[in-house]
Amino acid sequence: MKNEKGQVLIEFVLCLIILASFIFGIIGVTTWGVASHFAQEVAHESARKYAVTYDKSEAEKLGETYLKRWAYIFIDTSQVDVTVKAQGTKAVSSVTVRPKESMQILFVFTMPEINKTSEATFEHYIRNPNDYEGGVGI
Repeated sequence: MKNEKGQVLIEFVLCLIILASFIFGIIGVTTWGVASHFAQEVAHESARKYAVTYDKSEAEKLGETYLKRWAYIFIDTSQVDVTVKAQGTKAVSSVTVRPKESMQILFVFTMPEINKTSEATFEHYIRNPNDYEGGVGI
């Protein structure tokens, strides 16, 4: 037998490097997934708020407030964009966020920007469908 004293240590270090890569990868994907979830929920809530109140500024403010209050750990709050608009009988909300720069420092890859869209039917349309062209009762 040859001298194998350092072989176990080298195998352990190689396995540790692979394990650490997997753990950092899981943390990165989870972080991006949570940020994506927050963006989707804010898009939904902003569209719902606009559909009910028909107040564009209030709906956008609600979305930005939610993201800055609850998702600040995962996203860069200075680069939050929440927009709502009317599209026929629907309120459409679009949310764009970027993952926090301090989270990306830990990883080799760059996490992409997150864009989420949601829509909700205007409450007025549901209550008064005949006010709209071709309206039918829901």
